[in-house]
Amino acid sequence: GYSSPGGQLPDHRQYAPNPHTGPRPLEGPAGANLFIYHLPHDLTDADLATAFTPFGNVISAKVYVDRITGESKGFGFVSYDSVVSAELAIEQMNGFQIGNKRLKVQHKRVHKAPSQAAPPPPPPMHGGHVDMEGLVGNFGNLSTADGDI
Repeated sequence: GYSSPGGQLPDHRQYAPNPHTGPRPLEGPAGANLFIYHLPHDLTDADLATAFTPFGNVISAKVYVDRITGESKGFGFVSYDSVVSAELAIEQMNGFQIGNKRLKVQHKRVHKAPSQAAPPPPPPMHGGHVDMEGLVGNFGNLSTADGDI
């Protein structure tokens, strides 16, 4: 019987990739990490970084996307290397209008043990299509849903 060699990669342990998707976003000091809500759905990580660069040194800018569809979830995460920059960004960008959206900018919640940062909550299990069927049901039975509504 063939048995694979076990434990042959001791020096790679510290470089183990995160079990979640890809590397963790970089974070600044406590109080320098921001959540941004109400992002336009076509906004990219680069756009997010560009929008927040005027206020300080952005070390990380990430738009959260749906793993299945690749579509933006409409919120993101920006980290500065300084709390002062983060405060300035909140002051200037909270309520800032991009397209028809008005941004909401706030501090990422700082946990008592910053090293144990909690992952974002999982998305709800059901997709939007479940609700759509319920909506169509209100207008008549599903066989008419093929017509133009």
